[in-house]
Amino acid sequence: QGIGWQAVLRARDVRVGLLLECKRSVRDQIAQQAETFNATRRGVFATRVYTIRMEETQVDFDGAMQGLFRFLLAGDAGPAPQGSRSVHQPNGKPALAGLSLDSTAAASTYPDTRLWESSATSSSSQALVDSLVGAVRRYDVSRNRRELDDGHLSASQKKRELRSILLNHSAMAAELSFWRAAVGYDASYA
Repeated sequence: QGIGWQAVLRARDVRVGLLLECKRSVRDQIAQQAETFNATRRGVFATRVYTIRMEETQVDFDGAMQGLFRFLLAGDAGPAPQGSRSVHQPNGKPALAGLSLDSTAAASTYPDTRLWESSATSSSSQALVDSLVGAVRRYDVSRNRRELDDGHLSASQKKRELRSILLNHSAMAAELSFWRAAVGYDASYA
């Protein structure tokens, strides 16, 4: 049989294991995610796919879920925004560059989204959206980290340490910058 990937990683030090896993992820998952993300930004998919970035749920879980449920409830009520309201600003730059997502500011920055969201915000639709958001709130990692952490969630300090390893490896840092830009983020890791 051969040795499993987890065993390969565990046999390496953290730096080597991290670089190996990152290279593996780039070859399949990251490349596929970028391809899918960009395919949903054009043509018929641009109005039929709603993109939520993970950091959106970390910064404003309720707002991210409200946007998702409004999108799902809108049906044929009108065109959907070009993906998530927070993916790109009208000037084409990533809206989450600093991870400071304020839904009021975001709504004023995305007039198309405001028009689209208004089609799914009648009082009965809003009550349903509020109910659905309440039902999924238990999955908000920011609120329920202890209950949801099955050992898969990393501490912020550990993430910073791992990111530092990647960014100090010039070839990997360059490749990650390429992939960040490919999915609409600022290429840097400020």
